[in-house]
Amino acid sequence: MTEKMHKILFSKVVQASNYSAFILRAGTKEFAIYTSPTTGLHIENILDGKPKRPQTHSFIDTIFDGFSISIKKVIINDVKDNIYYSKILLSKSSDETEDILEIDARPSDSLLLALKHDTEVLCSQKVLDYSPAYID
Repeated sequence: MTEKMHKILFSKVVQASNYSAFILRAGTKEFAIYTSPTTGLHIENILDGKPKRPQTHSFIDTIFDGFSISIKKVIINDVKDNIYYSKILLSKSSDETEDILEIDARPSDSLLLALKHDTEVLCSQKVLDYSPAYID
């Protein structure tokens, strides 16, 4: 049986002194995934179109470009003990074939790359059911 997936939209990034939070929306429900303040700052810079000093995700982009790899989608697929898990689906096309690689990644890295590449983000029903609603 395949689990139902929901399209995720970025609502905003909340920046505090000791954390940052991605506020994500699936339908009418908003929930938060927390990360470091530094990652939150990089996300805000991407959203504002003002990338600063190159970071690890820029290095990864250079590798993707060099090997003609694209991000197909990001899936927030699990949550255990308040820790979210995600996968990035990468694609490399050559001639008549397309190779898809599924990589486990931290949601903060996955979401940052998804934002940067305007890539679809999905989450499983399990994640949506578990996640408490974000209240501003």
